[in-house]
Amino acid sequence: MWQETVISQNTRASRKEIVLGAANQDGGAHVDSNSNAKIRELKEGVRTFTLRRDGVVVSEQKLTDHHFPMLRQIGYEVLNSPDLATIKT
Repeated sequence: MWQETVISQNTRASRKEIVLGAANQDGGAHVDSNSNAKIRELKEGVRTFTLRRDGVVVSEQKLTDHHFPMLRQIGYEVLNSPDLATIKT
């Protein structure tokens, strides 16, 4: 599951790439100024949200920082993994 592709826009990204990219290139212990294309794509935006009323565009907003909700989801998956329930202390 760690290497599984979880998003595919212009590039494909796995859980591992998203987590390590956020840690290493987005304000983790150190910041790598040469972020890779996958992390840049997630930060800069994957789609645009368009609000229409009666067919008229009222507003448009670029959906940026998509890696944040993905990190929350990955954290949820880890914390609720059945594998953790079988660990004996």
